[in-house]
Amino acid sequence: MSRWTPCGPLFATSYIMMGAGRLLPAGSFTRAAEFIRGQRRRDRLWEYDPALHIPPDSDSTACSLAALALHGYASDLADGADLLRSFWRVADGPFRTWKADGGWSSRERDDPVVNCNILFALRVLGSPPTEAERSSVVQMVEQAASGSRYYCSPVTLTHAASRAGLKDVAFPLAATMRPQANDLLGCLRWLCGMPNIDADLCGTVLRAQSPDGSWPIVPWVTGAGTPRPFWGSPAITTALALEGLSRSV
Repeated sequence: MSRWTPCGPLFATSYIMMGAGRLLPAGSFTRAAEFIRGQRRRDRLWEYDPALHIPPDSDSTACSLAALALHGYASDLADGADLLRSFWRVADGPFRTWKADGGWSSRERDDPVVNCNILFALRVLGSPPTEAERSSVVQMVEQAASGSRYYCSPVTLTHAASRAGLKDVAFPLAATMRPQANDLLGCLRWLCGMPNIDADLCGTVLRAQSPDGSWPIVPWVTGAGTPRPFWGSPAITTALALEGLSRSV
C-alpha cells in the first residue's frame, strides 16, 4: 500500500492473544496480559490507539476482555459483559463500534466483524449472547455483501463468525470465495475460519514466510480518511499464520 501507519500495540496485542495466544509460552502471555491490563482506561474501556485521540471502542474492549478471559484473569472481568452490552443499540441492536457523541455513533459505523468479536467475548466471559443479540449479529453478517467496514479481506467475516460460534450463517459470496494465492491475508483468514483443511493454501502461506520465521506486513485494518489509512503489523500477520496453520495440522 502507498501509506502505512504502525498498528497500535494495545489492539495488536489483544487480537494476537485472542487468537494465537495459546501458542505462546507462559511467560510471554503473562507479560502480554499485564500490558493489556495496564492500558485500561479509568472508565474501564480500551481504545484502539491512544495516539489517535479517538473514543474508546467496543472492538478494542471486546478483544482485550476476551484475551484476559482466555488466560485466566478473572479479577479484571467482573463488569466485562455489562460494558460490552452498553454498546447495544436499543431495542434491536446491533452493537455499536462507538457510543461517543456525534457521528461516532452513527449506524454506518456499525461493523459485522466487530459484532462477532463482541459475541465471542461475551461467550468466553461466561455471559453468552441472548437470542436477540445473536439474531441481530447473524442478520448483519448475512447482509454484509462488501465485508467489514474496518477489517481488510471479506473472508474475515467467516473467521470472526466461526470464532463467535455462529452456525448455519448464509454468508455473502465475498466471504466464502476461496482467496487467490496473492491475497495473503485472505489465505490466512480462510485457514483460521474454514472447517476444512486446504493443503494448497497452507503451502501458499508457508512460501510467504520470511527467512527469519515471521510473515510480512499486510493491510489488516482500515478506516476513513484521505488518503485512506491502513494499519498492519508483521506480528499480526505472523500470529494469523500460526493460528491458521496450527488448525490445519
